[in-house]
Amino acid sequence: AGRALLDALLANNLNVHAWTFRHDQPGPGWPDADSELSAHLQLPLEAVFCDFPRRALACRAVLG
Repeated sequence: AGRALLDALLANNLNVHAWTFRHDQPGPGWPDADSELSAHLQLPLEAVFCDFPRRALACRAVLG
């Protein structure tokens, strides 16, 4: 339902923000915080919120 819900929200011109990413606490099912954040940065989100902005910028830089 995750991606289908995101697509439905975007189809209805709604902005989607994801939060709060923490480098010291990756979400359940993620091997580490960088892989979690990198995966979310590849989604068509309007914004992400991260308590460790330097890590978020580093992940974004790797993605190009």
